[in-house]
Amino acid sequence: MDRHDVSWSGYIPAVTTPFDREGTLDVDALAAQLDWLVEQGMDGVALAGTTGEWFSLTAQERATLFREGARAVDGRIPVLGGVNSYTPAESIQHARAAEAAGLDGILLTPPPYVVPTEREILTFYRTVAAGSGMPLCIYNWPRGCIVDMGTELLGELAQIDTVVAIKNSTGDFRAFLDGLYALQDQVRYFGLPTSALGADLAALGHGDGLMGAGGVLGAAHPDFWKAVAAGDRDRAAEIVSEFMAATVEDALKRAEALRARIA
Repeated sequence: MDRHDVSWSGYIPAVTTPFDREGTLDVDALAAQLDWLVEQGMDGVALAGTTGEWFSLTAQERATLFREGARAVDGRIPVLGGVNSYTPAESIQHARAAEAAGLDGILLTPPPYVVPTEREILTFYRTVAAGSGMPLCIYNWPRGCIVDMGTELLGELAQIDTVVAIKNSTGDFRAFLDGLYALQDQVRYFGLPTSALGADLAALGHGDGLMGAGGVLGAAHPDFWKAVAAGDRDRAAEIVSEFMAATVEDALKRAEALRARIA
């Protein structure tokens, strides 16, 4: 596999996992939320990511989330499943649940908290990939995993047969660009900012978009990437201006509108 085996691009938000007041996974609220995100023009969604609180889900809850999420989206946009865990065996279990649910791919960080060496990271990903045939997006998340995977290591990971994408959330923008230029012909590369810089990079054929936690803002992010893909720089700049002017209050209003819809 490589980048050409998937169509992932644009804006793919991490979806909040809804629970009811008794702490039970709320599949009806999940379906309503996913319907809204599809209607807002998202280019895909990621279940059980950081925003989806994978760390507070049981294995059965995560499997149910994958199954019900795939059912709600019903093939309208790609659905990725977060399979983060502390051991390869657990991640393989989640990956197989994602495959059984009919998801389009999986998203995986190094084991959080553990602070593995580069050799251990390679072994971790190779083991998970060997246990699942799902298209895999490597997720570099130094804020949660402590380790920050550099371009050389990401390049080795990109050689794993099932790796088709990288979400690079490094805080080192030079390292982000190094990885972008080195690996973009092999894998889909996510993490471009919703900004004039992101538009410029994408217009030059660098990068595939953004996976983030801004789904609550509705169409703003996906509309930006659609404008960039269409070569409409004026519209992209207009969206950036609107987006950058948005306040926390605006985001809360949109969140309340979504909450009312789900209720």
